[in-house]
Amino acid sequence: MGMDMRRSAGWGIATLLAAGCAAGCSSSGSVSGSTTHQTGSTGTTAGSAPSSTPAPAPTTSTSTPPPRMSVDDYRKLLQGINGALAPDYAAVGKAKTANDIAGALDKLAKDAQTQVDQLPQYPPQNVDAASSEFADALKALVGSAGDEKQDAGSKVCAGSSAAAELSRSTGADRVRVAAGHLAAADPAYANVVTFVPGPVQDQNRRLASGAVLRRASGPGKLTIHTADQDAVITLTHVGNKNPVTSVYVRANSTTDLNEVPATKFDAYISYGTDWDDAAHAFTRDCAFSKTDQTFDFSNNDWELTLYKVANGNMQEIPVDPNQAPPP
Repeated sequence: MGMDMRRSAGWGIATLLAAGCAAGCSSSGSVSGSTTHQTGSTGTTAGSAPSSTPAPAPTTSTSTPPPRMSVDDYRKLLQGINGALAPDYAAVGKAKTANDIAGALDKLAKDAQTQVDQLPQYPPQNVDAASSEFADALKALVGSAGDEKQDAGSKVCAGSSAAAELSRSTGADRVRVAAGHLAAADPAYANVVTFVPGPVQDQNRRLASGAVLRRASGPGKLTIHTADQDAVITLTHVGNKNPVTSVYVRANSTTDLNEVPATKFDAYISYGTDWDDAAHAFTRDCAFSKTDQTFDFSNNDWELTLYKVANGNMQEIPVDPNQAPPP
């Protein structure tokens, strides 16, 4: 019974020694009581070499921001932009024909886009937001001018109406607002961006029905009946667009053009709203046409009805605004 206990104790020691060998014995299987030990407080295992490579230190980098434009230089830049675009804007109001209007609007749009590219990325710090807003406003003006160009000769047909419509456009409004914000950010920029005027309202000027715009001399008479739009009837020699005589007739009325020379004429009709006496033209909602037959006043008077009637014997042929004779 005592032997059994010793064997048991012996196996227990062997197991513990085997565990010790697993931790620190050589491959020969010999056992040593001093296989492992601690040195100091580092807790390193005897015989092992500590790492000699230090961890890399964190690095930081700094960059110097580009210098900002000075207040004086930025003011001079704004003055240059205003000086470049003011004549373009004024040219829209001075345009006389549909082609003139389209050309003036096109030049304004192109030059405004060029000026956008002149604005600095780093303006004076106190106008960062306002300068960016001004750049966007010029881009909006480019779009508004391009849109109105499509209306030249129809919706707008004189410089005065073209300038008025442009003044009420989104682009013009945004330029005015941005100019105000620049001035609010720094008084140095007050009254610098001034090329866009305030909104201009449309006018509705009309002549008296029967007002003779171009007077001739002769025995003939032309009686005109209009529909729901004011019109100017212009007579030219056949095949020639130089006006001989013309008369203004209000909507829904009848008038006579007297003293027509005794010869053959082509008849041109100009329709529209708001008669500009200085420009000698309607300024808005214009349409131009020509009758498909001539009128011989050698021995006859004529009657011209500008709306459909039963048994009518005449038609109107549309005419390009740039090909119509002046009223």
